[in-house]
Amino acid sequence: MTNTYIELINHFWDVDIEYSYSAYEAKLYFAILQIANRLRWKEPLSIPNARLIAMVRCDKKTFIKARQRLIDTHLINYKSASTRKAGKYWWNISPNNAPNQGTNLTPNQGTNTEPI
Repeated sequence: MTNTYIELINHFWDVDIEYSYSAYEAKLYFAILQIANRLRWKEPLSIPNARLIAMVRCDKKTFIKARQRLIDTHLINYKSASTRKAGKYWWNISPNNAPNQGTNLTPNQGTNTEPI
């Protein structure tokens, strides 16, 4: 399924109603979205952690926690790579990937302070 830039933005805000993403989680999502747009929607996206950490302006622990929450709430998919290669990101939006499907998360779980 091909998604438009606007569909991905709207999907984020639809899911945010249920999960109340932190500022870091939102900033990370939109950083990945911006890179995807600049790379003309090549998937999967290979993005170094250091680049995203600089864009989000957070430490590595906060970055990893934010990325995991976006994965757990089905906004993105991520596959790690070796220490010399960047991990790969791709979008996870379709009618079958609605919030709370295939996850044990409850709304607002882990927001800002609690580990996932």
